[in-house]
Amino acid sequence: MVLTVDTADSSHIFNLWRIVDGEKELFAARVEEYLRNNYFKNKDLSAISLSLKEAFYNVFDHASAGNNAFSLIFYDKDTHVLYAAISDFGIGIVRSVKKYIPSIIDDKQALLKAIENNFTVKSAKWNKGKGLDNILSSTDSSRLCSGRALLLYKKKDKYDMQGNKRVYDIDFDFPGTLLYFEVDISQMDDVEILDSFEF
Repeated sequence: MVLTVDTADSSHIFNLWRIVDGEKELFAARVEEYLRNNYFKNKDLSAISLSLKEAFYNVFDHASAGNNAFSLIFYDKDTHVLYAAISDFGIGIVRSVKKYIPSIIDDKQALLKAIENNFTVKSAKWNKGKGLDNILSSTDSSRLCSGRALLLYKKKDKYDMQGNKRVYDIDFDFPGTLLYFEVDISQMDDVEILDSFEF
């Protein structure tokens, strides 16, 4: 199910989608295509579809959510900021990491481990441990909530690849994983057009 609201009187575009395994790549590509065709013809928006695909793959590779996962995408035409939230109600990143590394008992520690580049719980043979790191490095700010922990990530500017990471205990147990991120599309690089040469 896809619900999209785009009215001439509003400066906002809202999309709610129940994530379907066989359509995750197509949906991510369509979001990028829609933004490029309607607002950002000369911007390289590949990071948008990459981040969405990585988040969707995380749901189906790790969550065991039984198709109980959703994405909410909100674009503000005035500020040029894309807001995305992807949530599943499966086992959650925290539980997955703690099961893979039993010595990790703290939810905050599990979230920090999950975002390490090249870390994977190997729940699928093609996993390389790049997904969450790709998302964080492609977005301006992110939040990751699972179990009883919340990770906040914010970059100073588009060249800041490390970002400021903070992790907090929360006073409730989130079943599954909630990933939220923001991207200022106006700050993305322009598309490079290569001249064709004849030899």
